[in-house]
Amino acid sequence: MWVFVDNTIKQRLFYRAIHPEEADAGYVAYLYGEASKDRVHIVGCVACRSSDPPSKNGYPGIPDWRNEQVELSSVIPNGIHLCGIYYTCMKSVNLEASELKKIFDIIWMKDACNLASSKLVILQHCRATDSRRCFVYDKDLESVSECEYQEADVLTEFLDKRISFRLQASIPILINKDQSDITNKIKMSCKELNSTSTAFHLRDCSKLLKNKDNEGDESETCEELLTRVESSQDQMQNPRGYGKGKGKQKSGKTVPSANVVKAKDVLDVRYLEQLTENEIDHKAFVPVIQYKKVVLSQIKLNLALDVVLNLSKDTPVMSLPKLFISAMCSQLKKMGSVMKEFRKDGPVSVPKVYHFKPPGFCHLVTAVYPSITKEGDMIDDEELTSYRLELHKCLLLPENRPLLRPSNRYVFENEQQPGIYLTNPHTGLASGVCGTVAIVDGTYAYHHYMQDNFNDDGWGCAYRSLQTIASWFRHQGYTSKPVPSHREIQQALVDLQDKGEEFVGSRQWIGSFEVSMCLEHLLGVTSKIMFVSSGAEMSSKGRDLMHHFQTQGTPIMIGGGVLAHTILGVDFNDQTGDIRFLILDPHYTGGEDLKVILDKGWCGWKGPDFWNQQVHYNMCMPQRPDMI
Repeated sequence: MWVFVDNTIKQRLFYRAIHPEEADAGYVAYLYGEASKDRVHIVGCVACRSSDPPSKNGYPGIPDWRNEQVELSSVIPNGIHLCGIYYTCMKSVNLEASELKKIFDIIWMKDACNLASSKLVILQHCRATDSRRCFVYDKDLESVSECEYQEADVLTEFLDKRISFRLQASIPILINKDQSDITNKIKMSCKELNSTSTAFHLRDCSKLLKNKDNEGDESETCEELLTRVESSQDQMQNPRGYGKGKGKQKSGKTVPSANVVKAKDVLDVRYLEQLTENEIDHKAFVPVIQYKKVVLSQIKLNLALDVVLNLSKDTPVMSLPKLFISAMCSQLKKMGSVMKEFRKDGPVSVPKVYHFKPPGFCHLVTAVYPSITKEGDMIDDEELTSYRLELHKCLLLPENRPLLRPSNRYVFENEQQPGIYLTNPHTGLASGVCGTVAIVDGTYAYHHYMQDNFNDDGWGCAYRSLQTIASWFRHQGYTSKPVPSHREIQQALVDLQDKGEEFVGSRQWIGSFEVSMCLEHLLGVTSKIMFVSSGAEMSSKGRDLMHHFQTQGTPIMIGGGVLAHTILGVDFNDQTGDIRFLILDPHYTGGEDLKVILDKGWCGWKGPDFWNQQVHYNMCMPQRPDMI
């Protein structure tokens, strides 16, 4: 058996995710991925938040799978299976099948359908020697064997074999006003979903799948389904066959087709309920009317399900209804859990579903957040801090970055709106050539002269650099405030008593210090100021800039003389001192044409001679707030 652990797991689990006090006590985490006959690909990990105390003989504590499975099945997409566990111990031991059987039997008993195979991987991490061993437990043979594992980049290979579905549905439920019957009503809804009246419409290929339907081709797989979807998209884009393959220009040169069909990020699924009676049901049952006179105060809710499944392309199409229903029930149960947790005397806290794609994850993760009223108004972000913190711990995410705020939700391709501003234009550039490259971490918008129907040519470069920085904090979820206008920036400086009233509406420049003051006043972001006595000294700041982008990852505003720019990254050779700077130039006055911006160097790598050798510079280096 070959075991491959993705490098992102190594970073999240082995080095960053474990607190020493937890590790000493016997830390346990679940491993997720895909298993075949002779290999296991581990692409995800989730912390075990509840388990028995670890045994003294070096074995992990038994996970409390009964209570954790609702949370885990709602967070990890259905189709990505449990492959094993990771645990820490103070002394390496040879594992015995009889002991592992006690640990894993409860998992097989409770959730056999979500297991990758009858074999489970155990990664043992000895804290005393920082050594790791890999074991494979075979349930069928009740045996355990030690094997080698490899840390590698397996996400590409994993994703090539996967297909994702997104299922949206509105499920009505009627609950008592005191919300005391939420759990029972959720159970009833799940039972109704698993009936013969349930059907699903695959919109991308116009295919209807019925629950417990024995008709259809049992051999058809999701890979064949995906081929049909891509073929359908091709026909829609090229109804007469034009643009397929490659075409030839009059010069005889072969050029790629402009109509290349790109597969969607997910295939859309809609839940349907059959309203007409089945003939077999009509014959088998006689209508019965039961009349009971009671006084009830009830509330009708529509729970908006939004389920994502990540399945192997080998999955039979006929098995999809069962998988869809299982995923819907998991999310319904999670919604019921959230409603009970945030139950108040006032309005019902209707839950809302959000999907996220944190850095290093090959799949989406799902969070169910409460709202204040049935109209869907969200509880303030600060009120959900402790709730999000538990999600961060569960997913082994940094506990000081806002990765799971609603503003950071994943936007599916069919929901994306064309933006006014270009985002991350630097991604179209070649990588560095000097040495180690460190660049901005995350998404920003390119703000430059003449945007927003506002003429600031010749004086507004620092304002535009500030707007680019503000957009970065907005895109990363640190703030929901809009990017400030020139007038709002000027008013902030007046409010801070740095400028007089006449400054508002003027065409006066600002510098790095004013930018730092505005960031703190408008967004609550502090900054470090780095002074450089001349442009010739910029070459000596390679290590400082490298450290900033590796630890903070924010864009830097730099001002010198009458010019301001934004530094997005650095390419630095620690041995030779060679250095290049990734510059975003706010002095550009044209339209949002990425090719022009890159070809003309408005966003590009610059050498040390880019800076005026006789002018001093100040760099405003924004610091990430510690928040989730």
